Amino acid sequence: MNGSINDWLGIRTDFSGHYSTGSGIDVKLHTFAFGPQLSYRRHDKVVPFFHALFGGGWASADFQDIEYSDAAFVANIGGGMDWTAHKNCAVRVIQLDSLLTRFGPHTSFDPRISAGIVFRLGSK
Repeated sequence: MNGSINDWLGIRTDFSGHYSTGSGIDVKLHTFAFGPQLSYRRHDKVVPFFHALFGGGWASADFQDIEYSDAAFVANIGGGMDWTAHKNCAVRVIQLDSLLTRFGPHTSFDPRISAGIVFRLGSK
């Protein structure tokens, strides 16, 4: 979600869930981050953007009878490009993010690539 302050600055929130099961191990990661998003609206149709989001993450892992869970710092740095199809709808052509998590002594940088439909509520 993104709430616009003006034509180029907004406050963005990001929620994500990542899940993996295999070899008897069940792993879950949930993240929440928020921060500024800068958008370049010089053209009517194409809107590139960049965001730097910070927040927290919660991870859990189960292996047979052993359970582990932890909370940690999360940073989500990235950007992308929207193509405006209608004043209330756009196509997110691409979004590239680097998700940094730091659980205990382990730091992880994980890429995330996404695309989709953007619904714009409210006025510009």
